Parts: sequence; C-alpha cells; structure tokens
Amino acid sequence: MVQEAIVLSPLLKGALVLILVGILVYFVYKTVKKVVLVLLNSFLGLVLLIALNFAPFMKLPITLWSVLLVLFGGLLGLVAAVILHLLGISL
Repeated sequence: MVQEAIVLSPLLKGALVLILVGILVYFVYKTVKKVVLVLLNSFLGLVLLIALNFAPFMKLPITLWSVLLVLFGGLLGLVAAVILHLLGISL
C-alpha cells in the first residue's frame, strides 16, 4: 500500500509561512523587549549607585560586590545595597 503525499497549494504554503514568520517575529519582539528592560534597569541602578556615592548624606562604597549586586538586581539590588550599608554590613 502506497501512501500519497499531501500536496499543498502555493497559496496555502504562503499563508502557512506567513503565520510562522508572524509567530517568530512576535516571540523575538517579546524577548528583545524584556532584554531591553533588564538592561535599562541595570543601567539605571548603576547610575543611581554612583549618584548616591556623591550625595552628602550617604557614602555608599562602590566595591565589586556592590556593583555586581546592582548590576544583576537593578533597582532592587540598589535598595538591597543601601539597606545593607545602613545596617553596617559591608559588601
């Protein structure tokens, strides 16, 4: 018994390719959007870390560990670094 191959019309093939490309573009857009937000959060955290070091009321030391905490944690990492500094725990 010989199986027959399914033959798609060129219009159906084009529609299928268009749908798959649309799905791919959607997922690439979502991924790039999340990566940009994470990078922006990290950059903003680092800028505020440097700004807090210049503030007269807080001398938050900029060490490798504080930079890594802010880099990976973003603004929440900066809040954690400030809380640890106020508690007297050095990074």
